[in-house]
Amino acid sequence: MIYYRLLCMLLFFVSVCSGQEILSPLSSFPKKLSLKRFHELVVQEEYLAAMEEMHSWFEDSLSQEELFFLRKEYAKLLWANQQRSEAQAFFLKSLDSSFYKKNSARDEPSIRNALDALYRKSWQSQEATKRLITSARKLLEEFPTSSSLYYYLSVAYANQQDFISFFDAFYEGWIRDSNQFLAWKTRGVLHLRLFESTADPQEKSFHQNQAVRCLEEAFICQPDDLSLLMKMLFLLPFERRKEYLQKMYGHLLRLSNPPARYEFFYFIEQALELESLDVARALLQKAQEWYQYSRAVEKFSAQLLALENTSVSP
Repeated sequence: MIYYRLLCMLLFFVSVCSGQEILSPLSSFPKKLSLKRFHELVVQEEYLAAMEEMHSWFEDSLSQEELFFLRKEYAKLLWANQQRSEAQAFFLKSLDSSFYKKNSARDEPSIRNALDALYRKSWQSQEATKRLITSARKLLEEFPTSSSLYYYLSVAYANQQDFISFFDAFYEGWIRDSNQFLAWKTRGVLHLRLFESTADPQEKSFHQNQAVRCLEEAFICQPDDLSLLMKMLFLLPFERRKEYLQKMYGHLLRLSNPPARYEFFYFIEQALELESLDVARALLQKAQEWYQYSRAVEKFSAQLLALENTSVSP
């Protein structure tokens, strides 16, 4: 029975990700391009040759919109050719050179209300991810111009490691509104993953800087998302973390509602590790108000006391 299920999953993957199914409809490609040879190569799963066929297209006198569309299709071929990191990096870099739309289509507030809870759960639950895809697709029938719905879809597809669909969904969101919370956060998370996985020092530095930039922009859009601060603190060199924590901890103290414990406790742990005693003391005082009878708070208080005693001892 187990082998049968694995075979079904394999057949499903092949049916979704093989040949021409990878590409957008040929009718959506720029009309001036000669597509016959290119299409034959993709159908035959000769992805490397198909990408070589595309190289000359980038030199043609195409509009910015057409070039961005082609770069998205190129990223899909890279992914299909098992060049996973290269596909993500190529797509992310193409965003920086593509046209920029700002707040071009305002979404209904009901969209975020309907999907935000599923979005938050989708990072840990495949069932929530599936429900997010189903709900977003259904809402697109009512709100076909919504950029947020496409970004929600892109996150869900990324959680499933279906980056062929991710590239398409993110592209649809981007051409509608590229200056949006989910656009910035998703880019930042992808740059973070590439920063962690790449060995090349130059590429590593590039993805590190881009991740911080994108996450900072996302934080401007949605300052109640503490996961953004956690990721930025992780990305910064160790010698800069103390300065950044001292700069941002006031925001944590001004939160109107208690955040998830693991999020708030992360900053206390960082303050103790960095021996930023004033920050640790202020955060612990807030934690004692929000999370009464917490063993973690008691442990942090003991660690702070030990650090304070060490700092004043001769």
